[in-house]
Amino acid sequence: QNENTLSLYSSPGKHFTIMRDKYWARGEDCPVVFTFGQDPLLLAFAMITLPWGMGEFEATGFFKGKPVEVVKGPMTGLPIPATAEIAVEAVLKPKDEKVEGPFGEWTGFYAMGARPCPVARVLAIYHRNDPILQGQPPVPPPGHTWFPIPVHTAPTLWNNLVAAGLQGIKGVYIHGPGNRPICVISIEQRYLGHAKQVATVAAGLLTGGACVGKWVIVVDEDIDPSNFEEVWTAICLRADIEKSVDIVRGFLNSGLDPSLSPEKKASGDITTAKVLIDACKPWHWREKFPKPIHVSKELVREVQSKFPELFE
Repeated sequence: QNENTLSLYSSPGKHFTIMRDKYWARGEDCPVVFTFGQDPLLLAFAMITLPWGMGEFEATGFFKGKPVEVVKGPMTGLPIPATAEIAVEAVLKPKDEKVEGPFGEWTGFYAMGARPCPVARVLAIYHRNDPILQGQPPVPPPGHTWFPIPVHTAPTLWNNLVAAGLQGIKGVYIHGPGNRPICVISIEQRYLGHAKQVATVAAGLLTGGACVGKWVIVVDEDIDPSNFEEVWTAICLRADIEKSVDIVRGFLNSGLDPSLSPEKKASGDITTAKVLIDACKPWHWREKFPKPIHVSKELVREVQSKFPELFE
């Protein structure tokens, strides 16, 4: 905004929004620190939407094999990553807003238009000499604003499905812009209703991209969830469309979703429906399901070795 203020957007339901609102409910300012030019691993964990109670510093330190070095902010007392190129300490005051936007977003669209956003009042700025800043401009699909593979969504969703007590999870992959809208889960079916159970639980999880996901597809273990052609084939040739597709409503969405109407956004209703698809072999007669035509991996390798020019 200017030399004394920064504006920011925070999605409903996210940890930061919940914590900020707790400060405001008590009539208190919310202390914040903005960092720019960050350790890539710390940035990655900040984007992963870790489960409640798990901190980004702790997760990053675990993978690095050592604690993340931080500096205590003189103005806010918050930990500031020592690897930051620029850090800004600030406070968010209740009902302190300015009009901001629109911005190009990970969806590939200019989202939400101009709207009031919370304003952070700058307390202090720290920076390196000649700070290095990495640009990450949003791009339309099929390009990727974030990661080319869903390292920040699929593993978290997989962990949460297992933590919920679900059996037979063999693979998880997220397709679409921002690695969020289309969730595919591969399972080994172990009992009647297993696929529907997995799809229903996945749809309700806020972490792992489910917050803005609109499609949850469950496939058998012989389907590679990262290969959408295989997934689409399973939907077309294994799913009983009359019985295998459900639409469930009223889930938290993001205000950045371009399919939300202006009227719905204005009313504060940023909910969405989700499509759940059981693309597994029907449980009752799975043993009689026609066998797929398969070529062994060994034969594929032999042909590739014999005719390499055909596979360049």
